[in-house]
Amino acid sequence: MNFKRGFDFEDRICTKLETIGCRLQRDQRLDHKYKLDFKVISFPDNPGTYSLGVQVTTKRDDYEKQNEFESLHRTSNVAQKALYVELFDTLDLEDGGALAVLTVISGFQFDRRFRDAKVQGAIIYPDYSYEYFDVTERCRALRERAKAELADQPRPAPATPVQIDHLRARLQNADTGSRVEMRSAAEVNAVMTAYKRSEGYGFATSAAGENYFVHVNAVTDDRLRDELNQVPYSEIPYPVEIPLAFVDAGYTKPGAKYKAAKSVRMRAGLRAAGAD
Repeated sequence: MNFKRGFDFEDRICTKLETIGCRLQRDQRLDHKYKLDFKVISFPDNPGTYSLGVQVTTKRDDYEKQNEFESLHRTSNVAQKALYVELFDTLDLEDGGALAVLTVISGFQFDRRFRDAKVQGAIIYPDYSYEYFDVTERCRALRERAKAELADQPRPAPATPVQIDHLRARLQNADTGSRVEMRSAAEVNAVMTAYKRSEGYGFATSAAGENYFVHVNAVTDDRLRDELNQVPYSEIPYPVEIPLAFVDAGYTKPGAKYKAAKSVRMRAGLRAAGAD
């Protein structure tokens, strides 16, 4: 019988480990704040007391998840050690899978190779074999791979004049009253067409069809920040449709493909495409 994803999956792993003889700690604080499914307090037939935090997942090579885990536990003291474990979703807990999980966890705690390691990763295969990996190095490799894939992808298509006119009409209808929002002569009206939440940047197209690079550090509008924080994570910029107003900062770096936007704000409360 294969385990299910989600809470049932975590519960079954913890139940199996406790049945084997592990003593665990689980609570919402560990889960929500520190991204730990449980902490191992003691091992079977071992009188020692330990503090080894564990996150288990069936998602392979999830950069966002690994990077958050590594960043949290590089400096956190909530556990002496932290282990990020990837499992194949075909691993059978009833037929050796639980023993493999215990072996990986106890190996990280007791193997002298990891004596000075605070954060580590491991993967368990369907045949119950396993290997450890450096989470920091894996994150770096995944980030570089995503950048390479992004470089091979065509840039998000600029908004068409028809799309821009449509958004203008929606903005006017959204205004309180029939008056159109005025802007200064130095301010550019544009539509953000794509945003990569993990890197904090996106692209916008002006009414004249010119493309701009938009970074979250240039945003001055809390409303817009909230909107960007709802854009789903993705390895390449995620398609959105957010009307912006900003100042044209020109080409701020040598060799830049696009002009940069500064003092960026949202012109109306339209939701990002695909956001919840």
